This record gives sequence, C-alpha cells and structure tokens, in this order.
Amino acid sequence: MTRMTWANKNLLKEHSINMAVVFLVGRPKTQKEERIVQEESRLHGDLVQGDFEDERMLSSYKALTAMVWISRHCSRVPWTLHADDDVLVDSFLLGAKITEIQTVGVVNHFYCHIFNNTQVAREGEWRVAPEDFSKDVYPTHCSGSMWFVPTPVVPRLLEASRTVDYVWVDDAYLTGLVAEEAGVGHIHVSFNSHWKFYGIKNDDIDKTLVWTGSNLDREYWWRKIVLHQKIKTREPWKDDPNANPVLPRRIEDVPFGEPPSIPTRFLIEEADFCTKKRNPRLRMIGFVFSSISEIRKRSVTRRTWASSKISRKYGIRMAVVFIVGRAKNKREERILKKASLHFHDIIQGDFEDHHDLLTYKTLAGLVWVHRHCSHVRWTFKADDNILVDDFLFDKKIKDIEALGMVDQIYCDIRKETDVLREGKGGILREEFPEDNYPPYCRGSMWFMPTALAPRLLAIAQVTNFVRNEDAYVTGLVAMNAGIGHALFQFTRFWTYNGEFNREKLDSVIVWGPLDLQRPIYWKILVKHHLRKKKN
Repeated sequence: MTRMTWANKNLLKEHSINMAVVFLVGRPKTQKEERIVQEESRLHGDLVQGDFEDERMLSSYKALTAMVWISRHCSRVPWTLHADDDVLVDSFLLGAKITEIQTVGVVNHFYCHIFNNTQVAREGEWRVAPEDFSKDVYPTHCSGSMWFVPTPVVPRLLEASRTVDYVWVDDAYLTGLVAEEAGVGHIHVSFNSHWKFYGIKNDDIDKTLVWTGSNLDREYWWRKIVLHQKIKTREPWKDDPNANPVLPRRIEDVPFGEPPSIPTRFLIEEADFCTKKRNPRLRMIGFVFSSISEIRKRSVTRRTWASSKISRKYGIRMAVVFIVGRAKNKREERILKKASLHFHDIIQGDFEDHHDLLTYKTLAGLVWVHRHCSHVRWTFKADDNILVDDFLFDKKIKDIEALGMVDQIYCDIRKETDVLREGKGGILREEFPEDNYPPYCRGSMWFMPTALAPRLLAIAQVTNFVRNEDAYVTGLVAMNAGIGHALFQFTRFWTYNGEFNREKLDSVIVWGPLDLQRPIYWKILVKHHLRKKKN
C-alpha cells in the first residue's frame, strides 16, 4: 500500500519529487518470512534487512540500523525521513515544505510534530520499567509516525547513541534522549494541522502533511490527494476545433477510473448561431438534451418555451439549440438532415447517443457554448420534456444581475444523494467508490454564468468519468473547480409530478415532465403573464 500511494516511484518521478523509500526489517522468524523477504527484495529492490530480532521491544535498534544504513550509503542525500508503514504522507506537500525550508535556511534539527512533557508509561503497551528509564517524563521528542532531518545530523546522532542508555521506545530514544545528548533540537512543521490521528476529510488536503490511523483508507485518500494536485497544476482549457478525440462507441469502452476525453468535434455545428445576425443581443443560451428520434418533443419545445418568436416578441433575449449524438441508422440520418436544414438549431456531437454516455453530451454542450457563444452572459442546460416559464426565468436572471452575479450554478440542489449501485445507470464502485455524491443539480434544468464553462472543462480533464452526468458535471467537476450552487428563492422551483397548478404560476420556473400537455399549459402561462403586465 505504501508503494502504491505516497512512495510510488513512478508518480514521484512524474511530479519531480526527488524522494526514494526503503523498508527496514529485521531477521525473519520463519521460513515463510524468509521467502517473503527474498521475493519482495527481488521484485522491488527496496528492502533493507538488519541483523537484529524484529521485536517491538527492540524498536530502537531498528531506528539506529536505519541511521547506520543512511550514513553508509546515502550521506550525500540532503534529507533523511523516517515513517511508519501505516501512515499516508502528502508527498507533494512534503516536497513543497522541503523547498520552503531550503529557501529560508536549513537548521540541523528534527522537523516533526513535537511531544513535550510526555509522561513515561509504566503500564500498558508503551510500558518502560523504572530500571530501564528512571525519570517520569521524556525529553522533548518527535512523533514517530513521521519526521525528517538534515542527513548531516545522522552521524552526530549515531555518535551520541554510544553514550545514551538504551530505551526501547524508539521515538523517545532517538529523537529525544539521543538528540538531547547530540545537541539536536526540534522544529514543529507549521501547517494548519501537521499530524492527523483521527481520520481525514477533504478540507485537510493541501494543509496536512501526514495522516495516521488504523482505519485510514490510504488508497482512496491518496487518489484524492493526487486529484487535488492535478487540479492545482492543471492547464487552462484550450479549445482545439481540429482535435478528434477518441470517444467510446460502446458502453464497454467507458473510461472508468480516468478522466473523459473532451468531445470537441461536431458533425453539425451551427457556428454562427449566437452571432448578431442570427440571434442579436442574447442574454441566455441554452442547450437542450435531445435524441434524434424524439421529433415530437423537439417540436413541442420549439412551439412553447423555446420559441424564438416568443422570446423576441416579449423581450426575453434567449435562444436554444438541441444537442444530439451520432445517428444510429439511415432513418435517424434522414431525420437529422431534415431537421437541421429546416430549423438550424441542431448541434450534433461526435459521440454515441446513449443514456450511460450523457456526460459527453453535457461536456459537448459546454464546448459548443464556449466556442461560439462565450459573449452571451448566461448558459443553461435543459431536458426536452419540461416546460420553462420564460417570463419568470427572465425575471430571475434580471434579479440576479441586479444583486450581483456569482460564480455558481443556479439550480435545484440535491444533497447527500446515495449512489445507486443496481438497476439502470447503476454506478460501479471502481467508477465512483464513495457512497454519496457531493451536492449537485437536478438535471432537468440548471444555469450558470457562461464564463464558468472553460473552468468546468479544464477540471473535467482531471476528474474521473462518472456516468451520472448531473452528479459528474454539476457535482464532482464543480466541486473540484471550486464552484458552488445557488438555490432559487421560490416556493417551488421544480415540479416533477406533472400537475399544473394555477396557484403556483408565480412560484415555479420549471414544470415537468409534462410532455403532451405542454402546449396547453404554455398558453395558460403566457396569458397569465400578459394579464399581469396589463394590470
């Protein structure tokens, strides 16, 4: 586990962290242990075996053996680090801390989490008999989970150990008693919380150098630390219209455990859609999820809330495109060609149009908006079976602009949602190991400042793919990008039961799914708002 996580040779090399780790063991107790040592040494070349009994009460011999080995073979390496085999070290933060120390000036002290005035245990697992150490309090020493020291200090410690009586508690002995005899002091590493003994949480990352604890899921949290580092060092989103990313053509090709390829290639693009000639003075641009065969749903959407005539007539500066994937057969090709030629509002991405690949559809929508509509202030995503109250939506946008836009996603927020493992769209543990999604938006509709699109796309490049597109884009990617969510201040923003209640006409922006009833309810909505204007 240590080799897989913070001591991973390939990752350390990739990120220019000049560190190497060996594991120090004692004599094998059985033939099985002897085989283990020989096999690991042959495979990994990172075991150092001392000629001492590997017993708890001889821990200080192990510490001294390590110092001898370092002095003999690694004296030119500037720093020496000691760690237990059950800790998780943030190697990135350690590298940064070492660089900081070298810039300020190296002091020949131990750098660690310092223990002061620690009582000597006379009972229990840390028991030291009075005849082995007569004092009641240990001198100042380091927590043994991890410490580091300038390597030139090592010979001084070994020389001092010749005159210091043995105590089996290696932390107190080497970094306390021996350090005191050698005149080596201690420097507390100044982070918000240098050591963590009781678990880990997201806010600890990039603030805490080492975690320890028997219940620590080191593999899981190491992935979090690496992801955080990738986000910190990410490249800005660079749109390349000529790129032809390899996207999955089958569900079996979905890249679990790695970020998705950003879909930057379009088969139908409508590049001039947001120009002054086509749609002048736009305030809002929306992309609606659609399937090629869903002719009726697109027709109803065009005739109701997404009608360009309605928008212009009532000063609602909004336009909508429908985003689809590849055609599955000749019939869909004919449908798409006819709709595109007639309406010029179809955007076709070069990805498979499947429920498990909707994440690509959202990312394609963001790419298209960023590429062609970056001057439009607001972007929204919507499903093709809802009814949007354009009048209330426009009013809400103006209210937000008057109060001050914030870099958040505006939506109906879902919190602490369980990750479904079974049934349609069930998420595998290797795809997303946590039991709950971070807060994310209900997918029927959400909107945000268009300026956030490149930020989301940049972070998507380092955030592992998840099939649940709402949880992925507005949850995981948004969280990693530092983008929050703003909840609408309406009585009910979303209505999912299909009922259309006239008493709620001034409190619901998005109704749905309504489908067949949408034209009828749309007329009621328009009449309601026109009547209000007259009054």
